[in-house]
Amino acid sequence: MPLVSSADWAAMAVDATDIRDDNAINIVIRRAGSTLASQQVRIAGNGSGRVNDSDGASQAVGTVVILGSATLNIQTGDRFTTGGQLYEVEFVRTNRRAGIQAQARMVQ
Repeated sequence: MPLVSSADWAAMAVDATDIRDDNAINIVIRRAGSTLASQQVRIAGNGSGRVNDSDGASQAVGTVVILGSATLNIQTGDRFTTGGQLYEVEFVRTNRRAGIQAQARMVQ
């Protein structure tokens, strides 16, 4: 018997949808010269950030977590703009049973 049953996954999917819908926004992803249809997600700061130093210049780089449904079309390298900031997806968690989580970094 698996540690997580199909009923558990279904309950987690409902919870993830509730969390997403509590503060949902729509983003438009740009990928390799094409633009995808608008998709509903929740974006939250994950509390991390770093400062990149290059040739004496410093730049603060913030990261966010993206939560979407199990059908969210998102890949590493995708870009989207929200709140006037451009983000690039750094990685996508591989477990898609209850929903999709990704991490993106601010690039502008």
